[in-house]
Amino acid sequence: MRPLLAKRLLAFVWLAACLSVLAVASTRFESSDLDRTFFPIMFCLTFPAGILAAVVGLVFYFALSHFVVLHRSEVYFYVLMWVAMVGAGYWQWFVALPRFFRKRRD
Repeated sequence: MRPLLAKRLLAFVWLAACLSVLAVASTRFESSDLDRTFFPIMFCLTFPAGILAAVVGLVFYFALSHFVVLHRSEVYFYVLMWVAMVGAGYWQWFVALPRFFRKRRD
């Protein structure tokens, strides 16, 4: 398999896993055990950049809900955290890491 095709296939599978976590979470927003399932899985998929993204997302969520009239809701919280963690994870796994290995090889 060509490297570009393998990279795209891996990115598709990774994004599908992240979307499935959001889909499962969207059916359980009122559940008390969502924190115990959502964050560990997302941390595993986006580690280590996901941890920093979660902290930044948390600060952004609290600032946004404090300064802007945003109804404090778990839906906003989980979607914002998911977007931050997936963005950081995608950048880490499919942009920064390949660039690092490409520069190291050259």
